[in-house]
Amino acid sequence: MIFPTFWLFSILAIVVGVPLAVFSGYFHFKRSEAYSSEVDIGVEANPYYYKITPGKEKDIGVPFTVASIDLSFAMAKKLGVLTLEVESTFLEARRKYVNLAKHGDYRVTSPDD
Repeated sequence: MIFPTFWLFSILAIVVGVPLAVFSGYFHFKRSEAYSSEVDIGVEANPYYYKITPGKEKDIGVPFTVASIDLSFAMAKKLGVLTLEVESTFLEARRKYVNLAKHGDYRVTSPDD
């Protein structure tokens, strides 16, 4: 007899079995072809995937994010921790948000940007 009592089996099943099942399920899900196909279909099917949704995101979210990027950039510059890599990261993120707000897509580039 491996388990003399049911409660001992239950504790072992919960402590070992549940995390093992969750980990193996997650690993299987990420490695399966169906997951990547589902993501591709979701991107094509959802019109708001890479676009700003009308309402609070367009009116409040994006302008606040651009202002936060500007403030963080200014603070990093003033503190003297702004490297070329960090500066390019800030400017690229800001450019994407501004393009997203102007053109509805962050990947669009226009001559006035």
